[in-house]
Amino acid sequence: AIKFDDLQDQYNDIWGINVTDGSLQGQNPRKKTSNSNNFVMCAVSIEPLKARGVPGPLCDLIANMLDAADADGNARLGREDAYRDVSDVRDDLQLMLEKPSIYLYDQDMRRLSTTGLQFGGTLFGRKAELSTIIDSYRRSAAGGSESVVISGKSGTGKSLLAVEVGNYVISNGGILLTGKFDQLQQGKPFSALASAFNQFCDFLESNHALVSEKQKLARQLDCVLGNDAYYLTKLIPKLATILGMSICCSYHDENCVNAQKRLQWLLCGFVQVISTSFAAPVTLFLDDLQWADPASIAAVNDLSLAVNPTSQDAHFFFLGCYPNLSTLSCFGASVSSSFVKTLERALGRTLLDSMDAAVAEGLLDKIDDHYRFSHDRIQEAAYNMMDVLDRCNYHFSYGMALAPLVDEEDGFIFTAVMQLNKAGPEAVEEKRQHAIVADLNLRAGKKAMEMSDFEAAYSYFDNGITFLRKKHWEEHYALSLELFNLAANCALSNGDFISLKLLSQQVMRQAQSFEDKLNVMYCITNSLAYSSKIPEAIEKSLDILSRLGIELRGRESSVEVCVKETKDMLSAYTYDELLNMRRMTDSTMIMAMNKLMLAMGQIMPKSAPHVAQQIIQLSLSHGMSPASPLGFAHFGSYAANLGDIRGGYNYVKLARSLMDKSGSRENAGEIICLHTQVVSYLEPLQATLEYHDEGYAAAMAAGDIIQASVNIYTGFISTFHAGVKLQKIREKGDEVIKFMQERKVVVFLIPVQCMQNSVLKLIGIDEEPKDNDAENESILAKNINAKAAHYLQNLRKEILGPIWCSHTLSVNFALVSFHSGWPEAQMIGSNGSFREFCIGLVSFWVARSSNDREQWYERGKKSKLALRKWAETSQWTFENKWFLLEAEEAFCNSNFDEAKLYYEKAVTSAQNHKFVHEEALACELAAYFYLEIGDAINAAEYCLRAHERYQEWGAIGKCTSLFEYFGSVMNGCVASSQANAT
Repeated sequence: AIKFDDLQDQYNDIWGINVTDGSLQGQNPRKKTSNSNNFVMCAVSIEPLKARGVPGPLCDLIANMLDAADADGNARLGREDAYRDVSDVRDDLQLMLEKPSIYLYDQDMRRLSTTGLQFGGTLFGRKAELSTIIDSYRRSAAGGSESVVISGKSGTGKSLLAVEVGNYVISNGGILLTGKFDQLQQGKPFSALASAFNQFCDFLESNHALVSEKQKLARQLDCVLGNDAYYLTKLIPKLATILGMSICCSYHDENCVNAQKRLQWLLCGFVQVISTSFAAPVTLFLDDLQWADPASIAAVNDLSLAVNPTSQDAHFFFLGCYPNLSTLSCFGASVSSSFVKTLERALGRTLLDSMDAAVAEGLLDKIDDHYRFSHDRIQEAAYNMMDVLDRCNYHFSYGMALAPLVDEEDGFIFTAVMQLNKAGPEAVEEKRQHAIVADLNLRAGKKAMEMSDFEAAYSYFDNGITFLRKKHWEEHYALSLELFNLAANCALSNGDFISLKLLSQQVMRQAQSFEDKLNVMYCITNSLAYSSKIPEAIEKSLDILSRLGIELRGRESSVEVCVKETKDMLSAYTYDELLNMRRMTDSTMIMAMNKLMLAMGQIMPKSAPHVAQQIIQLSLSHGMSPASPLGFAHFGSYAANLGDIRGGYNYVKLARSLMDKSGSRENAGEIICLHTQVVSYLEPLQATLEYHDEGYAAAMAAGDIIQASVNIYTGFISTFHAGVKLQKIREKGDEVIKFMQERKVVVFLIPVQCMQNSVLKLIGIDEEPKDNDAENESILAKNINAKAAHYLQNLRKEILGPIWCSHTLSVNFALVSFHSGWPEAQMIGSNGSFREFCIGLVSFWVARSSNDREQWYERGKKSKLALRKWAETSQWTFENKWFLLEAEEAFCNSNFDEAKLYYEKAVTSAQNHKFVHEEALACELAAYFYLEIGDAINAAEYCLRAHERYQEWGAIGKCTSLFEYFGSVMNGCVASSQANAT
């Protein structure tokens, strides 16, 4: 049996305390007196226990039990983490018995992160961490200010560790202010700060032994802050009592430019006054920082920086706690659990346990196997709590850990590179890593280009360049050249000509051969074309081709000659032989073909057929290259334009097959565009609309803005010609105009604007056309010939794209255009055929009343014959137009019976082939015809039919103008009908 006195002696011996005269004496005593029995308890050291070999976690368990018993004063910070029930003690003891290697013996603290104190599991021994924090506090007490943030998952003793620090602060004469952020108080600025300072003021006010210190504090606040201290009382109500209510009666300006900054400055002043008044360092402890509002975070930062480090009296130390969510915050708002497992494998440590604990706390949500921050503010807090330099190191380590896994899943390359780029070149630890990160950016940029995201691709290439070392052209030439070349391509696609110029200058200066310079030379030439500097683009293209051994200057041949010579050249090959021809392998010849391909769109129109012929000739001699399909596509277009529709179709079809077989999509936009223009003469026009969208998407995927513009422009025009409802055409027109304006594609922008104005006029929205700005006018003046400029000027002023807007005005416009030299259509397609149709209608109309009847009649007849020939290949698209021109010709020749027949045939054909707008037009022209020959009843009937079809199309404005013109005719018909009835 052990006597009580012996047990008491052993207890005193172990804990190093003595009981004499009712008082406790020991190291760093913390006294507490119970009102019931005057029992005095002391916070004792567990070091003697450890010295006797008792395991650290067991010592900590005993200390926690004592903390739990200490229910007031200094231990209140730890009440949340201290034991509340003996069953908790039993559970921990059971863990120590079952898994002593984990829970009984001391852990290796060197494995902890260097940024903050982060705990991956339940941790009992924390001597090293306590020592680290106390050392930081001592430095701040010696001069200046420091901050420590403790992070870890729930139950790892963050708050209890902070309590021990607080005990040390108080026992060494420091001032401890404590506050806790709450999830439900996030909307209230400075909630935890206000609580901490208010408790301090309340303590001063209620403690009569501190009257002199309180008065000293009030005097110094008045001296340092003056009347501005009033604003602090709004945040800290108890401060008003200390300062006296008279301060609240003074005049105060409520119109401070930045009230929040002012309040932060006042808090800094308040802390300095507290520290100097009591000649003690001030420690501010804030728990649950994840719920902190932005204003509080900014105030804490200001307190850490603004407390005068040169003052010998004012010292500030900040201590904070928050759950460790830094890893997740580095990857955005959410991550999948599968990715977290991959990251665990890459980093070699457990992450899911801490995330599940955060879910239990409400900091994270787990939805559909994804972890998400329950609020954006939590992510921001977790991310911003990390030191900037440490944050960069985190990002870099995550990126490098994921780098070996980028081939496992497509998305990993972007995730890894994003982490590395957020870290920046400064985070690179080894010389070899510069090239590794640059190459990863190169791979990510290529993938982004495949996805048609050229802005993102440029960002990757640009970041890759920034990671390269100073002598990268000598050490990593191939990597550098590819990064700069692809960045130049993306800059061109994005319209960033300044970046393109800078990148090109580097390549032109550092490239080791002419061939290595060709890509940026290609980009520079393209940029000139995109900027509508066509003459300069032509000269550069000709110069480059000349250096490659291909001379195009002076090689102008007629389209007819080029088409005949090329047909003769191809006659020796079958379709299958051409499709299965060998590939071109000569690198110089491939570059020459690429330049010819560029020249196809930029050389003077008279040379373009020769360029197509040259591409086909080189393909037959040296094999097919990615440029070969483009040559065949242009050749097919020229053949179709000369009347060989089916022959031209065979060659554009071959061009698409060659493109698909080669796998190259660089010229897909242009090839599809040419193919669509020819196909529109064989297939129903409505069925070809989707081809324009395909061509636009292909061009954008290749970064070819010019061909994207051509496709979207021709697609817009074709929707009009196909009879799509006007409201949909208007919406598409708005999209096209926005696209052209953003990329400054002026040459296509003006016709689109003219057509859109016509659409609005048909709908019934009368808007004045907007003139181009000075920059666009300058571009037009430099690059469009006089006839074309005059044509566009008339088009812009009259708004007369479609003939439906106002027939009389259309005639006047045709007169002006015809005598000034209406530009001849050089390109086959719906726009060219419709234009020919309109010219025929206007020509026959004018021929009936003009002195130049023969000239206008012949022009109209030429158009009619063209439409009749096209109707042979596509009855669906062209039959109704041909019939209508036949009717107009018969009307012009006073062959009224034939005219009646063809008008009705035109109406029926348009109806059968779903051209509602052309059905309406045929009815309108028939009404004019019957009105002219004095048949008011049939004129009224056709007028009503035209009105119905225009209304169906959505042309409300046209309906109005139609009734205005035929109003008197309709009234006459009604009067005549009533007279007959009586």
